[in-house]
Amino acid sequence: MDDDKKSDKKIINVRIPLFGQQTVKLYKMAKYVYDRLEDEERGVREVTRLKNEVMHLGILHEIGDVPKFSRWNHITTMLILIEKLSDLQKSSGDIGLLQSLDISFTSNAKLKNSKDLKVSVEDLLKSWTILYSIGHFVGTFTTEHALLKYIIKQDDEDAFIEELKNKLDTYMNNKEMVSDIVKEFERIIIKEEDVFKFFKIFTTLKVLNLFNSRDDMDKGVVELAVFNLLGDEYLFKFRNLDQRKKLENIRELFKLVRQVSYLILDGYFSQNFVNVNPHWLILNVDVMFRDKSYRDLLDNLNVFYTKTIYQSPENMYYHHKLVQKIEREVFQKKYGKRWGELISHIIDNRLDDEILETIEDSTNLIAERPKHFARIISSELPKPVTLENNLFGDLDGGIIKNVSADHYEIDIYLEPKCTDDIFKICRVVFELYSRTMERADVQSLIEGFEEVGEKLVISTLNIFKTSDEGINYKCTKRKLGYSSIIF
Repeated sequence: MDDDKKSDKKIINVRIPLFGQQTVKLYKMAKYVYDRLEDEERGVREVTRLKNEVMHLGILHEIGDVPKFSRWNHITTMLILIEKLSDLQKSSGDIGLLQSLDISFTSNAKLKNSKDLKVSVEDLLKSWTILYSIGHFVGTFTTEHALLKYIIKQDDEDAFIEELKNKLDTYMNNKEMVSDIVKEFERIIIKEEDVFKFFKIFTTLKVLNLFNSRDDMDKGVVELAVFNLLGDEYLFKFRNLDQRKKLENIRELFKLVRQVSYLILDGYFSQNFVNVNPHWLILNVDVMFRDKSYRDLLDNLNVFYTKTIYQSPENMYYHHKLVQKIEREVFQKKYGKRWGELISHIIDNRLDDEILETIEDSTNLIAERPKHFARIISSELPKPVTLENNLFGDLDGGIIKNVSADHYEIDIYLEPKCTDDIFKICRVVFELYSRTMERADVQSLIEGFEEVGEKLVISTLNIFKTSDEGINYKCTKRKLGYSSIIF
């Protein structure tokens, strides 16, 4: 790694799959962000943490047949894709490559409250890429799910958000911005219980903690973090419609780069390989934005990988097992309701070792295999984590939202112990159906129950609707072979 202080440039040499050894140039803001995130004199080691401790696919590396990539591998893959796109556009004279989005990598990307800061589109994209994942916990979505579940189980969301607001007040004096951020915190935690956006709260707090001076560069980095968190709510406040449209297009390009990086790191080296040439995608990026079918293809590939890798039944089984363990052994045992202390420790990365130790102590779970699972798919499931807490109790399983589609998947796992366990799971299934299908005009719903163990007789689940009593259920015993039926 080299620094060129005269040109305000940093060169980093990286190696990623399919591209091999590559050089990435970080200019102005991106160099500033990198140096602030990896500052030995101040004891800040966020880049090292992303390289060595925060894995790209969290616990999935311990379960599935996929290589072990870190979040930093994902970041550098994105940086290389941005570098390639920039080089191609410069060599073509800004013609054609991103014509549909009307974006030039060398043009200025103006943020709302940082009008005096001149940052190129390329620099903004690289800065955003480096910042994006710093809020992830060790264990990524599994640990984040555990914390969100714990907060909701304590019925103390308002107190937790109040402590988050106290943190914001120590960093910011822009009351309107603080109000907007708190509303987004409330949406993520209370209204939607969004496991997949929970980490963005801590990305924002870490940026505010590390970039807390009043100079233009720090203001610009904070503004970028706020844009990352608020999305459309941030863009709606632009009076200059051209400026708003440009940032919308930059966001679309950022999303595309993220999707292609997933294809490279996840798709090529998993057991569910789909042969997509990333070089073609880079060379034809303008075609992809002009023709929606190409973007739909990327979305569909993401759904495919979600189904077969990220949220496969095996992965979800261990995900929910570890959610319970981390919730109990890290958050409940160590912190109780001391939310201010917990938030400070998250910002300072002081939970990392405890979380890693808890995950490593659970690797014996990987030797087991669940013999029974059931999956219910629902498009309407308000407050999924609350529902998970209320319904499951000591039953293995839980709820998670598909990252690429507007539906929830409820995974329920049952060890072959006794018929009481079967009836527990039937009650959960009944309750979920009564919540999600109460408007359905059906007389009966007959669904097969799930995989059957070697010595277990499992029943067909009958769910039916009556005019007086609502939805009822019953189990009828029958022996099944090894089969898998998705509700």
